[in-house]
Formats: sequence, C-alpha cells, structure tokens
Amino acid sequence: MSFQRTSPANYFELMQPGGVCKTFTTTLLLLVSLWVPTAVCGLIFGSSGVRRKLAFFSEYRGLKDLYYTRFVFSMLGSFLLQAVLWNVSAAALLGCNRTCDPASPSCYISSRNGFTDMYWIIAIRPLAATFISLLTIINPALYLENAIEMQFVEGVLGMFTIGIYDDIRKSIPNHVSWDPSLDAESVAQAQLGLKRMRDGSKLGVGMWVLSFFALLACILAGILQSGRRAAQIWTCWSIFFNFMRMAAGFAIWAGVPLLQPATFCPSIATTGGMAAVWVAVTIADHMWRSLFCVGRVEWIFLSKYTELLSGYDKPGWPMDVTYFPKEEEEGEEEGDEEEETGVIERVLQRLRGVAPQRPEALRLPYIFGFLGRGSRRGGSVDISRA
Repeated sequence: MSFQRTSPANYFELMQPGGVCKTFTTTLLLLVSLWVPTAVCGLIFGSSGVRRKLAFFSEYRGLKDLYYTRFVFSMLGSFLLQAVLWNVSAAALLGCNRTCDPASPSCYISSRNGFTDMYWIIAIRPLAATFISLLTIINPALYLENAIEMQFVEGVLGMFTIGIYDDIRKSIPNHVSWDPSLDAESVAQAQLGLKRMRDGSKLGVGMWVLSFFALLACILAGILQSGRRAAQIWTCWSIFFNFMRMAAGFAIWAGVPLLQPATFCPSIATTGGMAAVWVAVTIADHMWRSLFCVGRVEWIFLSKYTELLSGYDKPGWPMDVTYFPKEEEEGEEEGDEEEETGVIERVLQRLRGVAPQRPEALRLPYIFGFLGRGSRRGGSVDISRA
C-alpha cells in the first residue's frame, strides 16, 4: 500500500463544497485566531473585580463552607463546555457536507473520515492557556485567578488525547518511499512535514505519560494530605504539560499542509460557524467560572508577594474595590468609618512589612486607588510611614 494511503495527514483529510485549502501560513492563522476570543474574554470577564461582581455561588453569598463543592461544579462545567459543546459542534460542522475528489490518493480515507476523526483533530489543536498566562503580566493581581483555572481545566482536557497522538505516531513508517514523480523541492517539503508530525505525536504521547504519573501523584496527595494539595500539584504540573501540548499541536497541524497539500479544506461557512461557536463557548466558560469564583490562592501555590496582593486570608483581593464595604448613606455612625479606616491601616501594615524585601509592593497607583474610597468618606490615613 502506498504511503499516500497510510499518511498521517489523512486524519485531517477534509473537502467541503467551496472549501479553501489551508496552507502552512493559513493553518497557523486559523489556530491562533481561536485564541483571540479567549484573550478578549479573559481581559474583560477574567478580571478579579468582574468575577466577584458575578460571583453568585460564592462565599460572598454565604457559601464559604461549600468551597470544594463550588470548585468541582466550576471546573466540571468548564470542562464540559469545551470537551462536549465546543468539540462536538466543531466536529459536526467539519463532518457535514463532505465531498471527495476521486483523483485524490486518500479519497477512500476522506470518505471514511467523519465526526470522530474531526473531533479528535480539534481536540489536539494548540490551546490558549499558556498564552493567557503570559497575558497576566499586565496585572497579576487581576488576571491570575482566571489563568490558573484555565491551566487546570486544560490539563484535564489533555488527559483524553492519548488515542489520536498514538494513532498519528503509529501511522508514520520508519522508512518512506516517495512518489518518483515528485520533484526534489516537493520531497524536501514533505519530509519536513512528516518530521514535524512525527515529533509532535511523540511529544504528545510523552506528555500524556508524564501527566498520567502526575495524576497518580495528585490522587496520592489528595488521600494522604488534602484536596487542596492535590489541586496545587496538578495545576503546577499542568502549566508545563499544557505548554508542551501546545507545541505538539502546532507541530502536527503545521506539518499537514507540508506533507500533503490541499488536505484540510473547510468552507468559509464552516470556518465562520466554528468561530461563532467558539466565541459563545468562551463567553459561557468565563461566565460560568465567575459564578462560583473559586480560583483563589487558598488552593494554588503562589509566591508570598502574590499572596499579599490576593488577600490570602481575606474574602477578596485588597486591591479590588469589591473587597470594601459599599458606600454608606450620609448620617451613618462614625464607628463604621473607623472600622473601614482600620482595614486600610491593617493592609498598609502588611505592605510596610513586605517592603524591605519587595519594594515593588509599594506601588503608589495601587495604594492611592485603594485609599480613594476612605478619603471620599472623610477618613484620613497617614501613609508617610509606608
């Protein structure tokens, strides 16, 4: 049987009426374009201030004792939105209205490819958690919660991709006899594409094996220590696994048009439909996780400075306006004002305590923005000691 009929690119064989075949460049653009809605939603709905305003099922509504219940519902809902709603919808759009060019060597493969194959190639696309984590540099105190939750969920999604990685790896022979009719440039390009797909599939399998052992370690930690510790271990390891899976996804997807041009050819309507579904799923995912608002540092291993900003032992973030009591009506008792001033003094004391080791904690925009609410109510705080 010829290599064209056993090529790993056949898993991506798709021809739809009016389809536009993806080249190396347009394939990368398609993959990266799916990160844009995630980034925009992360900057808007991923902010800790917005999350706390939307947090209906949280300690702000008297559900502090149900933390782990809220955690399970939040992460499970996010997982189902991506693994079921998004992947199923995308696979259905790619699997419908398929045609097959009889002249194509993989025509019989194309007629066999359907919903299942499309589902799994969508599942191994480069996901955006690593990119969103890099965006938290803008303001870690606002966006770190959302990025950590995405890393956790994406790590779980990666545990279900071993099948497609292994199938692609097995479909690549050690020695390939190329069609004699191909010129030297075409053969070199095909060899590069084959190498990328081989490396990507091996990397994906390797990351699954490592993540499996990490999962066993998490289960053991959960039994011997606590569920919080298990979540810490899984999240920390998922950051590494997700980065490597992103690299594997790019390698496999980018290798397809190099190995076998005119293979993945979805129609413009299909591409637009996938984009619309992904926007809706991304918004729903961020809104769902905001309802429970569980991505706090009490289950994540973070630096001491981040714990300071995140209010480790408080129900909210010190730099978040939702942490403070609402504006009082005029005529309220002076005791309430003194209580708020006391809160400010305590936070300033924490800032002064960490300042000798971490001067960056004393950022005046944060402090003055944080003190603005007290000054509007007539309170005064001496910050000269900071």
